[in-house]
Amino acid sequence: MKYVLNLFFKNGDHMTHMFTELRKHGFNGTVFATTSLKHALAGEENNERHFINLAHLELAKMEETTFAVFVIDGERLEELKSIIREETNNFQDMKGGMYSHPAEDFEGSV
Repeated sequence: MKYVLNLFFKNGDHMTHMFTELRKHGFNGTVFATTSLKHALAGEENNERHFINLAHLELAKMEETTFAVFVIDGERLEELKSIIREETNNFQDMKGGMYSHPAEDFEGSV
């Protein structure tokens, strides 16, 4: 069964290193540079919002708020979560969180 793991950060410190480590372990995902509702409502514009793939990481600039999505096989879910915990020092060095859920009706070739 496939799982979807959602990962989000409030700050971009050390994110590139963590994503590089995930890539080294064969994981891939999509990364979104985002903004909080507070900043969006305050009218703060940032024209650099974009989507990237971990394979294109070296071309990207990490923003303050980042969201990543991984679609992975269930047998690799704990490995992915373990690397994220290690790289974030259990979300103490990089503030954020993660959650996962089964993709029960997944169709595709990833």
